[in-house]
Amino acid sequence: MSESQPQESGLTAPEQQGSPPAAQDPQSRAAPGTEPQAPPPWAPADQSQVPPQWSPSDAQPQVPAQYDPKGFQPAPQAGATAKTGFTSAEGFWYLLGNIALGAMYLRKVPAKKAMSEFGLVEMTSGEQTWYTILCILCGAGYFAKLPVAKAISETPPFVASGQGLTDAGRFWYLLGCLAYGANYFAKVCAKKALSDFGLARLNDTEGAWYTVLCIACGLGYFAKIPTAKAVSEMPQFQSADRA
Repeated sequence: MSESQPQESGLTAPEQQGSPPAAQDPQSRAAPGTEPQAPPPWAPADQSQVPPQWSPSDAQPQVPAQYDPKGFQPAPQAGATAKTGFTSAEGFWYLLGNIALGAMYLRKVPAKKAMSEFGLVEMTSGEQTWYTILCILCGAGYFAKLPVAKAISETPPFVASGQGLTDAGRFWYLLGCLAYGANYFAKVCAKKALSDFGLARLNDTEGAWYTVLCIACGLGYFAKIPTAKAVSEMPQFQSADRA
């Protein structure tokens, strides 16, 4: 009986141990008679293991500048307030008005309070004290503040942001307008002061009423001065005056 030959099957062991030809180092398949070249020191052994390169432009995306609803126009150049700011004539009448028991100063305090509520200026401790005293006197300081606050709320930055009078403030402002438009006329004078500094613009109706008020013994002009004084104490205009 002849020796049996091993049957061929797919489970036969490979003839050679080691890595398959495809996984062998390419240098081992170099042409005979040539020496394999060593890879450069900076080249990685396996290119498939190299992570993707990091791009700096993808790490910090460009973000557009945010709009500040409380940002009024930039500070004017030196000397710009000579024509449109708190003039020397207004300064004279302001000082003259303070001789009458500080009337102009007490009119300025509510205007500055309105500006402080919009984040435009900071009140001093003395101004805060006098505003409190005025509010004790039947709310005189609060009612005097409303027309100025209404004028500020109509400036472009606060119109865009929707910041304005509170519900109570709107009620008392409208109630004050019923008294022959008293609060409206006070607002016109305050808005005129803001327009002198380039912070607001009077419409045709407001401009006409301001002219009428000025014809009446300069009432509009004198009513504008306390607000103009408060606006001139904003940091941007104080720095321009010092320059």
